[in-house]
Amino acid sequence: MNKEPLISVICPSNRIFLWESLYNAIKEYSNDILFEIIIVGPCEPDFSLHSSIKYIKTNNIKVPQCNEIAMRNAQGKMFLIFGDDQKFWDNGLFCLYEQYNKLCEKRGNNEVVILPPLRVRGSVPRLRYGRLKEAPISSLNSALFDRELYERFGGVDLRFLGVYWDCDLAMRFNQAGVKISFAKDMWCVEFGHKKKTTRLHRPCKPYDTEILNSFWVRRIKKGEKVPSDNIWCYAKKRRHIISKKRLKDFKGYDEKNILLYSQGPKKIEGLEWE
Repeated sequence: MNKEPLISVICPSNRIFLWESLYNAIKEYSNDILFEIIIVGPCEPDFSLHSSIKYIKTNNIKVPQCNEIAMRNAQGKMFLIFGDDQKFWDNGLFCLYEQYNKLCEKRGNNEVVILPPLRVRGSVPRLRYGRLKEAPISSLNSALFDRELYERFGGVDLRFLGVYWDCDLAMRFNQAGVKISFAKDMWCVEFGHKKKTTRLHRPCKPYDTEILNSFWVRRIKKGEKVPSDNIWCYAKKRRHIISKKRLKDFKGYDEKNILLYSQGPKKIEGLEWE
């Protein structure tokens, strides 16, 4: 049996009290699929971790950079993007992996991404751009995909502060024709807990929304006729379009001092990373 993990669960976190329960929840429905959990961040545990949990200590750096570090140091052939406060509901890792393989067989390649819908407080929230009927799936939350896709498309753009980096990567997948599908008969849930410690700071959301939109959304010039094959759909009462081609070049992280200092913007509304 191959001793290397098959699936690397990418999960930056500073909520140490959730780490063991995260492992147990994934293991419960793994059916002995080999996996590892990669946790990156400044908060070091004061207890022994399960051998399948790999912790990488950093200085106080921003979350998207922690995701990039996790993927660079993962050993698995595949990635699962996950949150420490998420759980699979109905089935689990084995079911997701089976459905992934069936999609690959159907397409004849591994340019496939599969993800369960994320259910919050009983409802399934709309994904970024998901309220627009013609727009593609634009999230990698709880997504399973081959690491080759990450390596080919350059990973995380350094301009994000906290969230929506995965939406940008998903849109780059879409641009290249990678098939992104929802899993059947399973979904993910975010569970509540008393300790609300998080590095996904609320101020990051509006900032990162603007960053994401600057990569994919533009205003239509007066009198402009946009060819239908250049856009996913119209937005904002048809005054804007979501482009099928990224509007700005990708900017990736440098390896130098990646564990020590945040690259790109790192300050917002009194919050600052090293």
